[in-house]
Amino acid sequence: MPLIGSTGVLSADDPPRVKRKDPVWVSAGGRIAADRTEENLSLKCLKEACAEVHAAFKTISFERISLGTTDILDSFYNADVAVVEMSDTFCQPSLFYHLGVRESFSMTNNVILYCYKSKSKSDVHAIKEQCGSYTFIPYVVSPGGRVLACDVGLMKGLEELITLTMEPLLTPLVERLVSLLEGLNVQTSEYFRESVRLEIRTARERFSGAQLSQELSRIQNRLDTVDLLTPDIIINLLLSYRDLQDYDAIIKLVETLTTLPMSKVAANDNIKFHYVFALNSD
Repeated sequence: MPLIGSTGVLSADDPPRVKRKDPVWVSAGGRIAADRTEENLSLKCLKEACAEVHAAFKTISFERISLGTTDILDSFYNADVAVVEMSDTFCQPSLFYHLGVRESFSMTNNVILYCYKSKSKSDVHAIKEQCGSYTFIPYVVSPGGRVLACDVGLMKGLEELITLTMEPLLTPLVERLVSLLEGLNVQTSEYFRESVRLEIRTARERFSGAQLSQELSRIQNRLDTVDLLTPDIIINLLLSYRDLQDYDAIIKLVETLTTLPMSKVAANDNIKFHYVFALNSD
């Protein structure tokens, strides 16, 4: 069934197309300090890697993602690739939660960067265990200022090994990220889903109040196939209704989803959270 959106007519019969891999980078600390801090060095490496593979990227601070505004969550949850700097242990629980939401949307290209230091020997293995299917890249900063990717199995006693003479034996983080971005699978034949998400974003930019609510309802009514009732699209609608404080629309949407025999999207934990929130706010 074709879907007419702001990008034209897209049919389920259209051949697969390859998207450019555009990552979003999340800073665990969120505050930019001196130029030589580990977070800024890893960000610099990602910038260089994206330039090499011709990918655009966006940065999001921990503070902004913690506020939970619709545009920021939309950017993070639907990014082709999420690269999250996890060196700040305080921020890890919240960041792992948001990565879990991404994973529930079948957004599986998730990368965790972690700066290894001698005082964090136990932390690096604990984080590795939490990563599950995420790509985990620990790295070190050498005395010469180079950022080098490491293998978890080599971390023990690594501070004694990292000398200027050992640098050639380790892979620069930039090269590791380039290899990763080039190898990620961001091919999709479901461009109509992207068209729907774009329509929702455009509506939030162009309309407000009752007009926005009407436009969201129009988009929602066009979701006449189970293939379009995916968690990422539904969450986009729920977040938009939440900003409008249109709790009735949230309740009606989720309760409608529960009546559809071929859809299990209403069982998504994040969708259930917004439903309970709306019930308590109505």
